[in-house]
Amino acid sequence: MGDNYQTHGQVVAAQIYSFDASPTANRQIDYIETMRDEDFYRAAQIVYYNFDFPF
Repeated sequence: MGDNYQTHGQVVAAQIYSFDASPTANRQIDYIETMRDEDFYRAAQIVYYNFDFPF
């Protein structure tokens, strides 16, 4: 982590948005689209380790 990376709050599985961006998923995907790369990979790592979801 670089010096400019700051953590705030607490990450729990319920806060991770669905990665399914298809129209039938009916999700608001703005959050995923605007995440910084390091935040996206942090969320992806949590999903992978907790749910063994392949990326």
